[in-house]
Order: sequence, then structure tokens, then C-alpha cells
Amino acid sequence: MVYELIKKVNGREYIYLVHNVRLFSGKNKKITKYIGAIENINRNNTNKLIYQYTDFFNEKELEIRLEQINKLKIGYNYYFFKELEELNSRFQLIFVKDKKKEKLFELLFLKYFIHNSNAIEGSKITFNEVVKLVDKKKSSHKNKNEVQEVINSLRAWEFLKEKFIFNETSLKKLYSILTKDLIMENGEKYPNGYKKKANEVGFNEATGLANTTTPPEKVKEEIKNLFSWYRENKKVIHPIELAFEFNMKYLIIHPFLDGNGRTGRLLMNKILIDYNYLPMVVFKSDSNKMNKVMNKYRDGHKIKYHTYMIENLKRTYREIYGRNFNKFEKN
Repeated sequence: MVYELIKKVNGREYIYLVHNVRLFSGKNKKITKYIGAIENINRNNTNKLIYQYTDFFNEKELEIRLEQINKLKIGYNYYFFKELEELNSRFQLIFVKDKKKEKLFELLFLKYFIHNSNAIEGSKITFNEVVKLVDKKKSSHKNKNEVQEVINSLRAWEFLKEKFIFNETSLKKLYSILTKDLIMENGEKYPNGYKKKANEVGFNEATGLANTTTPPEKVKEEIKNLFSWYRENKKVIHPIELAFEFNMKYLIIHPFLDGNGRTGRLLMNKILIDYNYLPMVVFKSDSNKMNKVMNKYRDGHKIKYHTYMIENLKRTYREIYGRNFNKFEKN
């Protein structure tokens, strides 16, 4: 955020604007801009001052963030990440100045995220019906289960954003909110807690079999290990890489009987927003590649999975954020 700082030197007061950039190590790096002596500044319009120096803070923050990007161990396109960091920083400064715009932006994202995330799992509800549910809390969609999925996704997002912490209790609560009152394909309600029977995912062409996941009796141990891995690496690995890796490790465990993909995508975005990155959408139209890249990851070839995730990240920033930036900046 950008804030006003007053320094007193030899009896005179001087104004500076300061912007804290949070590094993924958890530390902050300050960007400071000298404004002038206090008697020469109209302090009743601090927001105008901040807006006047938006480009300055954007450029300085971008320099810092690109230094951090160089620590990524995944394949990436430098020019896209420059675009990503620049757009991300500009949005964050808009949000500092106008919380109403931040909320409107969040609702815009949720429409795309929920529609695509649920569609990947087989939901047929249209984007327009998701928009109605997000904006007006009503829908004419006939499949009540799919309507409930959208409502639950909204509630899960609020819990994720406000109360979720990376531990077992929060994970089970998130899953409970996400699956409340839903019916599975077999006609039964979603069970509480971790899976009680084995489940498989996708199809591995190399073996001709579905991919196995963590056996039920080992889920608790593996989830604890995953959260330990997260705590050990959250100040070591760049947030984008951390989010991608956490998602994949979680999917390999597949701790619940169903709904793991939706839960994993929420957790991935929790990591991104915790480090002041805009959340991302995994698009339904790209999901046919998902099984193949997951198989490659399981076989020790991570780059295809990361490339797939970066393509979805790129599409999110260009098609949702880039397309709507001027609207949020000017209105």
C-alpha cells in the first residue's frame, strides 16, 4: 500500500510517500518518494498525490518483482511475467485507493473462476446463470445441484479469503462448505471428512490404467506432510511456483472422495492472493490437456504441467484482467 510519511528535520516537516512491496520471503521492501515541505503541500487530497505518482511506484515495484521472478525454477516467458507483474501492481494500487472497485473486481473474477472450475467437474450451468447467481443470488437453471455448487463456491471463497489457514481443520471446513447439500453422481450426499475408500483419477496411457491416489489410511499423514512442505517452502519458493506445486501435490493425494479438483484450485488461489498476486482461472476449454500434463508430472517431468498452468495464468491476465483494466482504472 502507499501511505504518507512525515519527517521532521531542523524544525521543518517534510512529506514522503511510501509504498511497501511484500516479497515472497515475507519481508517488505520500501519504495520512497520525496514530495516536499509540508507547508507547500495540500494534505487534504492525499489520494490525488498518490494517483499522481502511480507510474513511479509501478515502475519501482516492477523492478523489484522482476528480480524475484528470476528465482523461479519453472519454464517461463520473461516478457509475459513482466506483463503479469506490471498489471498486478497497477491493480493493487487501484485497490488501495478504492475498496469498492476491489470488491467489483473480485466479483468479476469469481464469475469466471466458478463457472470454469465447476464446468471442469462436469457442471452444465451456463456462464450467464453463474453471473445471475453472483450478482442477484437467483437463477432459472433447472439443475438445483449445479445451482447449489455455485452458491457453495461463493461461500467457500469467503471462508478461504477471511478465515482459512493451512491446516487440517481449515481444509475439512473448506471442503464441507464446498460440498454442503450436494448430491454425487451415485445419488448419495457427499460424505464428511477424508475418503473412506480408494479413488482413482484420469487415465495413464503409459500404463493403460487410471492413476492411483493416496490410500485412505495414509491420507491424514500425507496431508500433514503437505502442510509441513508448504510451511518449509513458503519463504523459499516463488509464490507462483509454490501455488502450482501445492495444487499438484494435493491432487496426487486426492484426500476426499470427490470435489478435490475444485478444492485444489481454491487452495492454489489462496496462496496467490496471500502474496498479493491476482487469482487465476483454470479454463474448462484447456482442461483436456490436464490429464496428460498430470501424468507427465507423476512420471517426474514437471515442465509440461507448469507450462500448462502458466498458459492458464497468462490467459487469465490477458482475457479477464487486461481486458477490464481500463474500466477499473477510470470508472
